[in-house]
Amino acid sequence: MVMKDEIPHPFALTLHRDMLFWTDWSTKAVHGCNKLSGCVKRSTFGGYLTPMGIQVYHRERQPSAPTPCDNNNGGCSHLCLLSANEPFYSCACPTGVLLENDNVTCKDGPQELLLVVRRTDIRRISLDTPDFTDVVLELSGIKHAIAIDYDPVEKQIYWTDDETRTIRRAHLNGTGQQNLVTTEVHHPDGIAIDWIARNMYWTDTGTDRIEVARSMELLARY
Repeated sequence: MVMKDEIPHPFALTLHRDMLFWTDWSTKAVHGCNKLSGCVKRSTFGGYLTPMGIQVYHRERQPSAPTPCDNNNGGCSHLCLLSANEPFYSCACPTGVLLENDNVTCKDGPQELLLVVRRTDIRRISLDTPDFTDVVLELSGIKHAIAIDYDPVEKQIYWTDDETRTIRRAHLNGTGQQNLVTTEVHHPDGIAIDWIARNMYWTDTGTDRIEVARSMELLARY
């Protein structure tokens, strides 16, 4: 017997070398003990609401072995995942992206999606997959995003920011962020992209106007 006292409600358990680690619902902490010496319980981490599962990740528990993914990533364009069934691996794609019919190549991003503005961030939700997981775009400087639109020609998103008083754009993956309008705008709200005529429309509640400009002219101007 390693321990029998002061273990009010142990839940999950893991082992690393001579150390046992477990979570306890009563103490709301992670505890550790030497399995050979039967040492007195010691708290390793505390302050959790209710610690649940626990697992040790260490190189010793991940021994090196040849896998089908070692050779050219298994032929997968993105993720190569090991499997218990032949051919013992499968290709997978980033969140919200479908695999092509060849089962090795991922599509060029989501084909159908929702764009959601959440004040200080912009999120993309793929409609191609049933999980509908939201992905936060890696954009900087968003203070109070109001409205958003998408240009399918250049595959870029456009959004207004009421606090910074700007109109910006970026690629769907968050790269190539640019300021389009930074002056002569008070409170930009709604925005609409005319992807055929290449015009950008926006409303400004500070000036009570509807503005229009060509996006390339804005880049040259600002």
